[in-house]
Amino acid sequence: MEGPFQEAVSGQPRVFGRYTEPARVVIYFARREANLHGSPKIGTEHLLLGLLIGDRRLARSVLGSGGFIKRYVSSASAIRSISRKVPAVGNAAPWDKMLPLTLELRYVLGNAASEADRVGDQFVRPTHLLLGLLEYSESVGAKLLNQEGVTLESVRARFGQVNAGLRLDWH
Repeated sequence: MEGPFQEAVSGQPRVFGRYTEPARVVIYFARREANLHGSPKIGTEHLLLGLLIGDRRLARSVLGSGGFIKRYVSSASAIRSISRKVPAVGNAAPWDKMLPLTLELRYVLGNAASEADRVGDQFVRPTHLLLGLLEYSESVGAKLLNQEGVTLESVRARFGQVNAGLRLDWH
């Protein structure tokens, strides 16, 4: 578990042991966003922000056809505008504060691992995190995406166009 974002998952190696470095970066940014929003836990809305900030290639390549992503991947200020849709719970905490995961996010992470298994990948990648998020349609993160017209079905269809039936990821 070496790498610049090891602190994002320190203390939880069994949870994130299958995660690629790019997926760990997404988790790192999700934790950072939860801290910035004063949240006592990391939720699916923070995972969505982590995906947008931490994996812009995924956002552009796969979600660009969804419409809203084009507005949010071009600059830090644009990403902040989707961040405003996530309500602040309290005062911002230090960015490196370790936070627990919500039950909703734990379920999404389980979905992501199942997505990786489904395509025969031993690693969980950002694409699996996105699919896991959308699969749990009642999650805050999925609802934010759905409001913008991005659904599990549209993303699966987009993956099919991008990868022509091959593995669902490129990192």
